[in-house]
Amino acid sequence: RGGRAHLQLGGFRYISEEGARNALEYRYSGCDNSLMYRYFCSPLAEVLVRWCVPIWVAPNLITCLGLLPSLLGHGLIWYYCQ
Repeated sequence: RGGRAHLQLGGFRYISEEGARNALEYRYSGCDNSLMYRYFCSPLAEVLVRWCVPIWVAPNLITCLGLLPSLLGHGLIWYYCQ
């Protein structure tokens, strides 16, 4: 079989040795060039963050707080569909 132990699970090989080496060099560089994002979503987010969020609030906290309405909606649907 060969390979390192963390590349295998239950006898199945999920990533090659070359893939493991390349994964260490990988850098994400995503972008959204849509008109909706460029002219509406990004400026709106900039204004909301600048005027409505204190400077000491971490970006991850904003993300987690944005997840709460979704979880609340799913919870309500789950509760009333039982």
